[in-house]
Amino acid sequence: MSKQLGLIGRITFVAGIALIVAATAMNVALDRMTDAQVSQLPAFITDLYDTAGKLGVTLLLVGIGLAVIVFGIALQCDFLLSRKTGNEEGGPYLNERGQPMALSTWQYFDESRKANS
Repeated sequence: MSKQLGLIGRITFVAGIALIVAATAMNVALDRMTDAQVSQLPAFITDLYDTAGKLGVTLLLVGIGLAVIVFGIALQCDFLLSRKTGNEEGGPYLNERGQPMALSTWQYFDESRKANS
C-alpha cells in the first residue's frame, strides 16, 4: 500500500507541475495568438480569457496545479497519520522497519528516584 501511495504522490506532483508549466506556456502563447486561434481553445479557457485576460487563465491553471499537488500531499499525510504502531490491546510499538521497540525511560533518572517509585 505504501509503495502505491508513493507512486500516487509522485504522479500528483508531476501532474501539478505539468499544469503550472502549461500555465506558463499558455501565458506566452496567448500573446502570440490571433482572435481566431484563441476561439479554437476549449470553451472554459476562451470564456476566462474574454473576461479576465491571460492573467485569469494563468491563475486558473496555476491554482489547479497547486491544488493537485496539495491533494497528493494530503493523501500521503493521511496515510502516515493513520498508520498504527501497536495493536488494540496495547501491544509493542513498532519502529519504521516494523520491528518492536522498548520504551525505557528509567535510564534518564538517577538511582534515588528509581528506588522511590
